[in-house]
Amino acid sequence: MVLNTIFFRKQPTILLSFLLRIFLFLSIPFPASGNTAVQSVRIVMDNNYPPYVFMDATGRLRGLLIDQWTLWEKKTGIHTNIVGMDWDKALGQMETGHFDVIDTIFENDQRKQIYDFSKPYARIDVQIFFQKDISGITDAASIRGFLVAVKSGDACIDYLIRNGVNRLVHYSSYESIVDAAKTGAVTVFVMDHPPAMYYLFKLGIQDRFRFTQPLYSGEFHRAVLKNRSDLLPIIENGFSMISERELNDIDRKWFGNPAGGVYLRYLEISVATIIMAGLFLLVWNWILRRSVHKKTSELKKIAELSSKRAEALQANEEKYRLVVENANGGILIINSGMICFVNCRLKTLTGYTDEDLIGKPFLSFLHPDDQKMVEIRHAQRFEGQNPLQTYPIRVLIPDNDILWVEVSAALITWENKPSVLAFLRDITLQKILEVQLLESQKMETLGMLAGGVFHDFNNLLMSIQGYTSLILMDTDKNHPHYEKLKHIEKQTLNAGNLIRQLLRFARDGKDQLEPVYLNDLILNCSEMFGRCKKGITFHYNLANDLCLVEAHKGQIEQALVDILLMACQAMPSVGNVFIETRNMYVEPALAAACHIASGAYAVVTVTDSGAGMDGNICQRVLEPFFSTKGMGQAVGLRSASAYGIIHNHEGAITVSSKPGKGACFTFYLPELKNDLRQSV
Repeated sequence: MVLNTIFFRKQPTILLSFLLRIFLFLSIPFPASGNTAVQSVRIVMDNNYPPYVFMDATGRLRGLLIDQWTLWEKKTGIHTNIVGMDWDKALGQMETGHFDVIDTIFENDQRKQIYDFSKPYARIDVQIFFQKDISGITDAASIRGFLVAVKSGDACIDYLIRNGVNRLVHYSSYESIVDAAKTGAVTVFVMDHPPAMYYLFKLGIQDRFRFTQPLYSGEFHRAVLKNRSDLLPIIENGFSMISERELNDIDRKWFGNPAGGVYLRYLEISVATIIMAGLFLLVWNWILRRSVHKKTSELKKIAELSSKRAEALQANEEKYRLVVENANGGILIINSGMICFVNCRLKTLTGYTDEDLIGKPFLSFLHPDDQKMVEIRHAQRFEGQNPLQTYPIRVLIPDNDILWVEVSAALITWENKPSVLAFLRDITLQKILEVQLLESQKMETLGMLAGGVFHDFNNLLMSIQGYTSLILMDTDKNHPHYEKLKHIEKQTLNAGNLIRQLLRFARDGKDQLEPVYLNDLILNCSEMFGRCKKGITFHYNLANDLCLVEAHKGQIEQALVDILLMACQAMPSVGNVFIETRNMYVEPALAAACHIASGAYAVVTVTDSGAGMDGNICQRVLEPFFSTKGMGQAVGLRSASAYGIIHNHEGAITVSSKPGKGACFTFYLPELKNDLRQSV
């Protein structure tokens, strides 16, 4: 008491300061006893929005928002009275002023006219849910015409109507919509994702429904009426007092912990262990890096060297590939009797493809007469003997043709197996020329022989004719043998003419050469045959600009007659003969094959529709005395005579035929030289 008296007496200013501080302290509104103007808050919200808020089996409100408001009450000291009801009813009760705050509300333009909204605290996706048997539903436009279930008062109703969805059926709660979906009364509904998934799984029909991408995403707010805007800061301030950790604890309670949460401690231990191991590895890495750096430098050098070698090898491989693919001759590799590689040139020569050749026996493509010989030499080569390295063989190619090739072979290793590398050079033209040369030499020899024989025979005929003429001179015309002697004389003259024809074949016979227009000769000769052979029809394709030739007109006419006779004999009763003339420049290759000079020629082709000839007969048809007729019948001098006449005029004659396809005779006569043409 004494102390207090002394204190107040001596320190009046201190006392005044103390009283002022107490007054200021008491005037501060503390949260716990806080705002004397707000003692309690009435809150309304949807009672059917799990896990945010829902009614449990006892009819008590539970959920994430109930726990948050309970914590808000504890932080602010303001009593909360929370009521849950159907959403449509909740909106009506709030607008009539029965409640101070409405929760679980989306913000839209219409509601902004009535409410002031807090900051959003949850983002909610709004989606279309539909039975899985329905296809083609992707957005609001795709459900036009469907009967769509919605919750009364839901914000999605305005969205659907704006997008042309007018067939809406209203339910009081989300749970009632999903109940109807379970019974099949509802096939399409629009609602927020969290309660939809909750009730679909709760009722066990989650596998019967699918859902689209979100139509839109709404946000949960808390709101007050426009005339209660002073209350909104108190609500916001109270929730700001709740810490992030406290909110996360409530979220974990209702949304659940991650599946691995039980093992979090083990994870922490593992992370610590990994960190320790990492530190150890860092030290170890520092030790190793120096040696690795050194080794890496060495490996880089080796890699660079290997890369250069690989590039060089690739370049060499490309060179060899170009050589092989562009080689003038065919190249193939034979392994165990099978073809395992061919180049492009071989495929071009034979007309086969890779599929026709690769993996097929090499001998199957050879002429049967050559297979044994090739097989023997192939075996000798593998036995270390030294067979003939280059030899000709015949290769069977498509259309039953034969290709003559010259083979050169050598042993190699292919894919680690002993194989044969073979080079094939086309010698078909060479073989044809060899055959033609032999035929020419044979014809020349036969011509020389025939010339001598025919000369002696002509002398005998002249002797017979001379003696016959002497006898006729001493014989009266009325003598019974006179006519017989005249007949002998006539036949002797005919035989002489035949002998002179044969001598022309055996010798040059180029006397009396003159410019000849082949079209006129052809028409004259064919008209004569047309009168004699009524069953033969002649067809003409004669070039109007056919060049003149220098020839013995009678001999060329005789050659045409011989060829037409052979054509007519191939068709005993009826048939067709096609005669064509044209100008042609004979290239060196064809000229060499026909043994004539290259240049301009008049070409005559006579084709019949007879029985034709096989290859053997076709090759020999131009030989003297060759005939397909029996003994005692006329021998084949017509074709040989025609050959001799054309050959003596520096021309060529060829024959082509196939059984059943008729025969085609073609002869070439050189064009009349310019100086002679001018004189004509």
